[in-house]
Amino acid sequence: MSGEQTYDEFWLMYLRAHSRRKTRLIHYLGISVIIVSIVWAIASEIWWIALAGIATGYVTAWSAHYTVQHNVPVMFEGPKSALWSLISGLRMYVLGLSGQLAPQLRRAGVGAE
Repeated sequence: MSGEQTYDEFWLMYLRAHSRRKTRLIHYLGISVIIVSIVWAIASEIWWIALAGIATGYVTAWSAHYTVQHNVPVMFEGPKSALWSLISGLRMYVLGLSGQLAPQLRRAGVGAE
């Protein structure tokens, strides 16, 4: 990742790195596991559930890069990429589940499958 890259440039690159619908669906599953485990941990006050859920969710999402997308998660490119990947993953999740992701995918040059 270039030191001069803006978040918007990163966002478009992030979407290109998640261009396959199946990759995004697997990410949505992983993020859902994380959210449910955090809520469950808070409600039950059993904190290891959050840690296990976060680990499971990330491994699930990352697996899509190696098995479906055939690339490496962009979050491994450094601290800034890790933070922006977290933000972008949540953004993609919300936009995807609300049916508002398509315009962003088109902007990134990602066609429909």
